[in-house]
Amino acid sequence: MLARARPADGEAHIEALEARLADPAQSKVGRAMIGYALGKLYEDQGAWDAAFKAYEIGAKAKRGTLSYNEKQEVDASAALIAHCDRDWLDAQQGHDEAGPIFIIGQPRTGTTLVDRIISAHSDVTSADELQQFGICLKRASGVRAEGTVDAAIVASAKDTDVAKIGRAYLDAVANIRGTTPYFTDKLPQNFFHLGFIAAALPKARFVHLTRDPMDSCFASYKQLFAHAHQHSYDQQEMARHYVRYRALMRHWHKVMPGRILDIAYEDLVTDTPRAARRIISHLGLGWQDACAEPHTNHTAVATASALQVREKVHTRSVGRWRHFRQHLSPMRETLCSGGIEGA
Repeated sequence: MLARARPADGEAHIEALEARLADPAQSKVGRAMIGYALGKLYEDQGAWDAAFKAYEIGAKAKRGTLSYNEKQEVDASAALIAHCDRDWLDAQQGHDEAGPIFIIGQPRTGTTLVDRIISAHSDVTSADELQQFGICLKRASGVRAEGTVDAAIVASAKDTDVAKIGRAYLDAVANIRGTTPYFTDKLPQNFFHLGFIAAALPKARFVHLTRDPMDSCFASYKQLFAHAHQHSYDQQEMARHYVRYRALMRHWHKVMPGRILDIAYEDLVTDTPRAARRIISHLGLGWQDACAEPHTNHTAVATASALQVREKVHTRSVGRWRHFRQHLSPMRETLCSGGIEGA
């Protein structure tokens, strides 16, 4: 946390962490935390090779503590595309609540910044990242499974009363959403649930953050998450996840044309006021000048971007992956083989 809170200040902290990392008795969890802290400190100094080495140590240690089931995600993605088509969506009768605004995408793509832009509006409360929709979907399906979405959950839930799922979600967030007419749910991985959200809450609004594929994947790879995003600790697993995510988003755009607003991270940070106006217009809200100054929004943030959103918007992270290009061939080759342009 100290490494994330401020830039590297001299060598003392780095030397202390290197000594701890070299301790053969250090646990995997400890190696993960130290590796990511060292990576951040070396990156602050522009020591790109040393930073990558530290991130790689941290990622391998963290991956060693997980039992990531990639096949479950592969099967779930295929089931969503197969079952949640245009005919299915058009046939659903969801709950008519218009309050939810879902901000989706990959982590580290500006979702928190967009949440600050939207929740700066006086008619909107930020409810932060909520797990409730996935939980409600799982309960409605009646399927017992790890995680909140798999192929069996999709197959079962598609035949349920989606309006009940919408009502269950709204009941679950009633004490979190505030008293304003609208509220944001910025859980990035809700992109998995988007078809069911659109069916259960047909008046909900969606903002989708995009980012350069390599910047997006590397930003996740070099971030130590609390519990989510288990695919992000291996370059090829991260890239394969990204390929599936892009395929799923293409499907959602196809089955609900015009309902999802794509906002590029690069546009968001280079011309924030213009991007903010696009977002507020898409949401059907009246413009308020506070939306163009998200750094002045002082409500609490509990995500990995908590520190970044307190400063003025900057472009330092655009193209950041290029400093590490020579180390990222596995990630880039996997993206390219998956048909991702621009990787």
